Amino acid sequence: MKIHRPDGLFELFHKTEASSGRVILTRKIGRGLRKSQIPAPLVKLLLGKVYGLKDVTFSSVRFTGQPLLLNLEDIPCITVSLPKEGNLDHYLAMSRMDREGIPLPSACVDDTRNLHFLWATTSPFTLNEFYVASLIKGAIIEALREMRPNISGYNISNQIPLTGTINSATGQYVGAPSIRTPYAKEYLQDKLLNLTSAQKFKTWEESAGRLLELRALFDERWWKISTQPESHQDWMIFFGASLVPFCTPNQLFLELSALAESLEGKPWSKIKSKHQTLINAISETGTKDYIYIDGNYFSLQRGEWNEWIKGRLEITSREIEELNLRQIGIGDRTSPYIHGINKTWLAIGSNDDFVPEHAFFLKAAS
Repeated sequence: MKIHRPDGLFELFHKTEASSGRVILTRKIGRGLRKSQIPAPLVKLLLGKVYGLKDVTFSSVRFTGQPLLLNLEDIPCITVSLPKEGNLDHYLAMSRMDREGIPLPSACVDDTRNLHFLWATTSPFTLNEFYVASLIKGAIIEALREMRPNISGYNISNQIPLTGTINSATGQYVGAPSIRTPYAKEYLQDKLLNLTSAQKFKTWEESAGRLLELRALFDERWWKISTQPESHQDWMIFFGASLVPFCTPNQLFLELSALAESLEGKPWSKIKSKHQTLINAISETGTKDYIYIDGNYFSLQRGEWNEWIKGRLEITSREIEELNLRQIGIGDRTSPYIHGINKTWLAIGSNDDFVPEHAFFLKAAS
């Protein structure tokens, strides 16, 4: 198997010099994980430092803070991971992809336990297009169901092992048995969205628009939300209901925990007892098309969500006009945010657990 130095793989997708997003590197040390956030244009310059280190991974998308959908910047590649079971190798996996009408991936990373397939794009999916990337990921996963794709693949981002590092579970180097070329994102949409039902596309588009408008409203009000504790449960429910289609239960818990930190202006360790029951309830039942809270069922398909959000959060006419909240403010089926976003929002959650790059790359910690 070809090892490849990690900069060769990064040149394929984390190469957008204009991106203001950050790549999240993680490294397992002992029983814990260290995380470092690196500006996308600088990552390639630092990759020589990871060669031969153990258990180093990178985010397949770029963020403005913690690796959360709520902090998404852009999406330069779509990733799906398959366990290496039986005689499955990347040749057999790609043969099955071809049979299912899936374009062959731009790269495959083999960490000796899993195969990670990446579909790089010549230009990234932008924040407002995240639901399209999610639908494409879901279509690939469903088409490859017989090969048991990793459940974490349903999240917008996967942590992918870096080539040239070592998987400590097997003691072997991570390699890249194939590196091809990127695709135009429009090509992936044309080839793969036809595997998704029109109803699912409509439902996810509506959830995405609602989520983006909530995010804009939250960013506008961030300075006063911590002084309005009576609204915190409503924010958690509305964000949770909008995030459900795009997150596994574990990822949804992380998203809402970070949201709680920003609502309270305090670290999770100090507010955990206050919010954990609600976050658990949303995370555990959201995959069933409803959320169950305090003995009540809230359907995720109900048509009153926009009206409920507008009333409970007391959205004003000024906010509707200035923020262009046409979905949650007026009740339009789709949001103008689906067609473009002109600003970067403040990061959700605490960034205290990121370590500087000089500490992350210490050889002695390996």
